[in-house]
Amino acid sequence: MQDTGSAGTATAYIRYATGYQTWWANAVIQGCGDGLPLARQHTSRIHLKSYEAGVKARTSDGTFEIDVAGYHIDWNNIQVLAVRNGLSVVANAGGAKDRLAVN
Repeated sequence: MQDTGSAGTATAYIRYATGYQTWWANAVIQGCGDGLPLARQHTSRIHLKSYEAGVKARTSDGTFEIDVAGYHIDWNNIQVLAVRNGLSVVANAGGAKDRLAVN
């Protein structure tokens, strides 16, 4: 094999993104005992912030490639199905964090 003088390619990247998912509507149903609604009529939007960084590299002849990435996602106002008096409704459940060190 001849040495062409090329060592391959490598690219590093950083990415930041924000986004949201629209809210859901619940049918307003009154509770049997107290007459209060079983759930809010509208849930809050899901908001997220996403951070990602990584490196992509490959040899000059294309025989080896590697992609390494890490990410972190902050979620707010996650929407979940909840049961109120035997009925299924959509509710907000707070926040969460997702992380991955190597992809």
